Amino acid sequence: MYLLTDVTEPDSGNFTIFPGSHLRPFPERAERIPNPHMPGAVPLLGKAGDAYVFPHAIWHGPSPNRSGKARKTILYNYCQMFMRPYDFGTPYAALFERCTPRQRRLLGDLGHDFRPGDFFYAPEDQAALMTGTKHVPGRAIHVDLNAARKWG
Repeated sequence: MYLLTDVTEPDSGNFTIFPGSHLRPFPERAERIPNPHMPGAVPLLGKAGDAYVFPHAIWHGPSPNRSGKARKTILYNYCQMFMRPYDFGTPYAALFERCTPRQRRLLGDLGHDFRPGDFFYAPEDQAALMTGTKHVPGRAIHVDLNAARKWG
């Protein structure tokens, strides 16, 4: 998340997190719903141009904005490959023509049109493609191509 405006005081629409919350279950209905003023909440302060990098699994949200000024941000998400964009049906061909196979996979290209089950699907060559190793079909080992190049 990139700050486009200063957020230097509490209750200015601060991005608020609960450190360590990604390691515990979400509160049950009988418990209080997390809010920016409960114990453990940390409102983040920053200046325009600062960025927050956080795992989406951490409990997070905005605090109330009582500053009288708008808080403006840009939120950029990067997710697992099965979290393909949903705002367009297929990736732009002109972009993919310039990408390596690894870059295409990082952009969500599984080599086929989306179908049910893709949320849980990992192509057989996934580890090899991401790590730069050679996939050996039917074997659970990979050959490190970078090391092989060093030795000729």
